Amino acid sequence: MNGWNSEPSPEPRLIFPKWRVARDATLGELCLAFVDRARAENLSLATQRYYRQTTERWLRFCAERGLGDPREVSPDHLTEYSGWLQAGGNNRQSVAAWLRGVRALLSWAELRGYIELSPFRMWKLKQPKLPAQRGFGAVDVRRMVDLAGRQLANPMRDTAILLLLFDTGIRRSEVCRLALADVIEGDHMASSVTVRGKGDKYRRIEIHPQTQRAIFEYLVNERPAKVRSEALFLGRGAHGQRGYHPLTVDGASQLVERIARRAGLEGTRLGPHSLRHGFTHEYLESDGARIEDLQILLGHESIAMSLHYAGQAAATARRGARQYSPVAKLGLQLDKRLQRGRPKKGSLGTQDG
Repeated sequence: MNGWNSEPSPEPRLIFPKWRVARDATLGELCLAFVDRARAENLSLATQRYYRQTTERWLRFCAERGLGDPREVSPDHLTEYSGWLQAGGNNRQSVAAWLRGVRALLSWAELRGYIELSPFRMWKLKQPKLPAQRGFGAVDVRRMVDLAGRQLANPMRDTAILLLLFDTGIRRSEVCRLALADVIEGDHMASSVTVRGKGDKYRRIEIHPQTQRAIFEYLVNERPAKVRSEALFLGRGAHGQRGYHPLTVDGASQLVERIARRAGLEGTRLGPHSLRHGFTHEYLESDGARIEDLQILLGHESIAMSLHYAGQAAATARRGARQYSPVAKLGLQLDKRLQRGRPKKGSLGTQDG
């Protein structure tokens, strides 16, 4: 005997970790845990609000159909939910947005073991193509800056905000989160700003000397000195608050839209986001612009989002193809061989033999 067991060994079993085993939970409990998780992970307030509104709509739909067990959700329910949203007056973009929230919920439930498989794995979410937003151009921003400098209330603050938004393309929430230490180095103004983006990710962005000067003028001549807040930009009297307080995102949107309308600009999108789009287009039209650099400046996690903001993905690709074409490396000089006008009849044909 060689000591080996002659009995056939049992077939190996596929063992899943305990956290992958499905657990009993109602849809209501699942949605509550999903929203709490967003708060615990310190996601942005806008993301938390989006997840909360997403789960509220989804639970309302499920309650109307008596659906309370997340393991019973099928691809057919997703199709029905899409129609339910459309019947409620949502356009294609809104329907896709609410469905993305449900997809995030069910993907998280699958990861945590509350369900075995997300129904989105068997159901394709159609992403409508969003129209490109042009944003403010340089001429528009110049008119807005000139107007802001002549207004009676907060002329220097509003001028600095307009220039900073157009110069860096940062979000309105990022502007409101800026602190004094983000623009000051020691005893002098910094040539860049430290921006805290989504997920508390920081990035450093260089600013133009005119933008730097506008912020300096605001700090020296207009920002109240005896204020305990470390916020760079201050507001006053918002949401029933007394005295000065950090500028809110609603306050930033209102001041940009107010100045844009007074400058004679028309349209439905006249807020800070139009300055972000304007920065994107101006950047891509400059020499040496790279979409990878734009992704870093805008704080995007994917280049696809930067391309969406640009609205010029095809044009950027065509410019890149002309610049980096392999034929350009051949060093050919065919100018003298090219003939003007239409080619002669039969000159482009093929001959047998």
